[in-house]
Amino acid sequence: MSGPNTRRVNRFVRNKLAIVGFVLLVLLLLFSYLGPLVYHTEQVLTNIRDVRLGPGVGGHPLGTDDLGYDLLGRLMLAGQ
Repeated sequence: MSGPNTRRVNRFVRNKLAIVGFVLLVLLLLFSYLGPLVYHTEQVLTNIRDVRLGPGVGGHPLGTDDLGYDLLGRLMLAGQ
């Protein structure tokens, strides 16, 4: 059975750039919504002692910002 939906799916699968875009979108959604379940950070209260830490310092993989918020946690929250 070769309906219009089958042809659209086949055309989509043959387009490599469309597949790359789809995979990136899925990865972004997984990072934004499943990431906070794995990597817990405090995004409500600031910690003055953790202001401007470098990447990897103090258990912050991407470091912290000027207010002491974990940057990886902020990226996950921004993706939502």
